[in-house]
Amino acid sequence: MHKARAFFFVCAGLLPANVALAIDPQELAERGIGQSDKPYEQRAAIAPGALDCSNAQLLQCTGVVSGNTIGLPNNVTTYGCVGWNESGGEQERLFVLSEPRVVSVSLDTPTGCDLDVFMLSACDPAACVISNNFSFTSLILPGTYYIVVDGFNGAVCAYTLTTDCDPVTIGWCNLQWPPTLTTTAGVASDLAYGQVWIDGVTDQPGETVGLTAELGYGPVGSDPSANPAEWQWAPAVYNLDA
Repeated sequence: MHKARAFFFVCAGLLPANVALAIDPQELAERGIGQSDKPYEQRAAIAPGALDCSNAQLLQCTGVVSGNTIGLPNNVTTYGCVGWNESGGEQERLFVLSEPRVVSVSLDTPTGCDLDVFMLSACDPAACVISNNFSFTSLILPGTYYIVVDGFNGAVCAYTLTTDCDPVTIGWCNLQWPPTLTTTAGVASDLAYGQVWIDGVTDQPGETVGLTAELGYGPVGSDPSANPAEWQWAPAVYNLDA
């Protein structure tokens, strides 16, 4: 008859999300577990290149918080949206939007401390949406995000993070060119160009995240804003900054 034995596990701290303990039967035998009461130590660790968001505190849509990356682990060194060397300790915060907002995030650090700020659509450095070395303003769609503060080339220090969320207001949009267009059914027309302005958002370089536009055509004399169903619409694609 085999005598039952108790196994003892000593874990260093709390297990973060998506981390599980595994038992290797061969290693148990090599360590004599099963034949003696020798305690077995199993330590859980974050996989290389993985963020630990298990302790991420909720970041309010509008507010100011203080943080400090000194002494925090460096779990990741690169993010999907930029090629910087982020080898300092990182601090993650949860950020949730229930409706579209123009989100501004600014990072204030002591002189000489080069921290960077990232917005992720998941707790994954590959899910990077926006990055900047001190601030960004962008149109953000509803969802759950993570704001991560990390250190360039190993930088660590105290910091202040300021967030602000404003309703989305399109200042103006227009059909830029051509002013009129004539084409034949079944024949590709010339390209048409439009512009849209959102104060504090579209004046940033590059494509605006979350902004969509469509080109429509309909009966002569009809108003697309009053009767959009009478018109045919096709999605437009980002061209350039004007």
